[in-house]
Amino acid sequence: MRKLFLLLFLVAACSSNAEKTPDGGTVYTSAPSGDVSCNSDSDCCVAVDTCHSVAYVVHAGDSLQIPQTDCNLCLAPPVQVWCESGKCQSAVLPFSSDTEGLMGDHCGSVALPGDAGAPAASDAGAHGCS
Repeated sequence: MRKLFLLLFLVAACSSNAEKTPDGGTVYTSAPSGDVSCNSDSDCCVAVDTCHSVAYVVHAGDSLQIPQTDCNLCLAPPVQVWCESGKCQSAVLPFSSDTEGLMGDHCGSVALPGDAGAPAASDAGAHGCS
C-alpha cells in the first residue's frame, strides 16, 4: 500500500503543464493559469497560441509550447496588458490597423496610434477568437 501511495505521489508531482528554464522562465505545454503577479507593465506579457487562436497572459520570460494539433482558422484578438495593484490585467481591443501590434507576442502596455479604444479592465487570462 505504501509503495502504491508513493508511486501515485511521484506521478502527481511530476505531472505539470509547465517546465522551468535555466533563466527562470516557464515554458507552458498547456494553458497557463493567467494569474500573473507583477511590479510593472513590463512584467505582463501576451503569448499567442497561433494554432488555437488564443492569447494568454504570462509573466515576462515565460513562453508557450502547446501542441499544434487540431488548429482552427481564426485570428487571436488584439490584447493589451498592464500591471495594476500587483496583478497583470488584460483587455481585448477591436480589430483595426491601430491594434495590429497587439495581435502577437508582446510585453507591457503598447502605445497605440490614433484612437484604438481605451481598454476596459478585465481579469488576466486567456482571450480567444469568437
